[in-house]
Amino acid sequence: MVTLTTKHNLEVHQMDVKAAYLNANLDKEIYMEVPPSFDIPEGHILRLKKGVYSAKQGGHIWYFSGMLSTLGYTPTQADHAIFVHESPNTFSNIISTYVDDMGLISKSLECINWDKEAL
Repeated sequence: MVTLTTKHNLEVHQMDVKAAYLNANLDKEIYMEVPPSFDIPEGHILRLKKGVYSAKQGGHIWYFSGMLSTLGYTPTQADHAIFVHESPNTFSNIISTYVDDMGLISKSLECINWDKEAL
């Protein structure tokens, strides 16, 4: 990726989505033991409504696809963690994802800033 950006003189930015897991809706029932500091009767457990970082399912429930498709990005066939926004007569914008991190690549700094604001 670095070679591609250097060869085509592209802008590169990196983002971390804060609280990404906490914004992910769970599609399965997941329960956890009550932490010691919580004042809940003994023998009770908690059912999670949103993902948490320590849950094994956390990385599976948080995925950028839906959000990026609303911005016109589609995943590539070679790697579903790489999204491309095709633009006629110009270099396509590219977003690479890894869990809750993303790299944004474009010829235009304005496009990157627009995408970052939209996300």
